[in-house]
Amino acid sequence: MQTDERPLNDSELLERLYLEYGPMMLRAALGIGLCRADAEDIVSDTFDYFVRRAAAKLRDMDEERRKATLLIAARHRARNFAVKQARLVSIEAYYAERDRRSENGGEDAGRTISEKLEARDSLAKALASLPPELAGTLYLNLAAGFSGTEIAELSGENLSTVHKRIRRGKKLLAEELRKEGYLNE
Repeated sequence: MQTDERPLNDSELLERLYLEYGPMMLRAALGIGLCRADAEDIVSDTFDYFVRRAAAKLRDMDEERRKATLLIAARHRARNFAVKQARLVSIEAYYAERDRRSENGGEDAGRTISEKLEARDSLAKALASLPPELAGTLYLNLAAGFSGTEIAELSGENLSTVHKRIRRGKKLLAEELRKEGYLNE
């Protein structure tokens, strides 16, 4: 807590909070499954929000409440970002796989455009239905090509946690796609 007799102005307060809580917020964003650059952007965006809109609110809070507010804000922003990225990548991955199958005369070769669009939408819905931590980890593993070890290093999570998220995410994604009739039992 502040020991000087002079109170900090808003920019000094936010700078102190950034230095004190920025690394914790970064770890929280990495824990969602974001890459380091995206996690750093989330932390920066969170502080930018408080600089522009809510610095006075932070000033009126006690230290524990400030810490909790910043951490929750960073996690929410990271989750929202991860979900949006997962939806985007799932659609791109779907198109890449579809093109590969079409070139090889695979199962997509005889499907109508409406059937293909329906399949793409189902894949996006299935991925969006996953918890953000699982969707983010699956994105890094399946779409970005990171190994479990690399994801653990990026996120600061235990390797066993990352592997569990990948297995659980794949299982839940497959269940969703089976419900929609896009995977055989």
